[in-house]
Amino acid sequence: MPDMDVYQSFSAMLARAGEYPSVMLMLLFMATFILEDLATSSGALLAAAGVIDPWSALLVLYAGILLGDVALYILGQYIRRSRHGPRLAEAKGLRLSEDLLRQRWAYTIFVSRFIPGARLPTFTAAGFFGYSVKNFVLLLIFAVGLWTSISFWIIYGLGDATLELKPAWAGVGIVVLLLLGAAWPYLLRLCTGNRSGTPDESL
Repeated sequence: MPDMDVYQSFSAMLARAGEYPSVMLMLLFMATFILEDLATSSGALLAAAGVIDPWSALLVLYAGILLGDVALYILGQYIRRSRHGPRLAEAKGLRLSEDLLRQRWAYTIFVSRFIPGARLPTFTAAGFFGYSVKNFVLLLIFAVGLWTSISFWIIYGLGDATLELKPAWAGVGIVVLLLLGAAWPYLLRLCTGNRSGTPDESL
């Protein structure tokens, strides 16, 4: 059965991965730069299976996600200081956006952490327009800690229960949890709607 094959493959992978927890943590760290939501759900499932320590997994996820966000801020600074930066800064549309964004930077940066697709333009703009790096990092520490912790522990709890099921059902549950972990921010955005005033519309 396909679901049994999924479970057996996952079990075999866990058995091999359990021998190298440090390697798994490093791979988890690197995965945050590709798709952080999937990395979070994968880390939670690995922790639920006892392959890696849950607190170590969370720490690695925090570090990778924060580093990726700060890299976007640095990218914005680099663009501002590039040869075309001054010309872009004087563009009428960008000047208007800067005036609007400076009035609600904290809200925009915080909420962008929870909206798929909003981080790239928002965090790059923060660097481009010279938003305080100290305030930027402090906001991110709080937002990442909140968002990642909630996602991680929900998947961890569900994963722990799923791995206790019969193999046939566990195989299905593993696939569903991985897909849910990667897609639920987008589903949340779809369900709530993209109301006016959200950060991705402001940029």
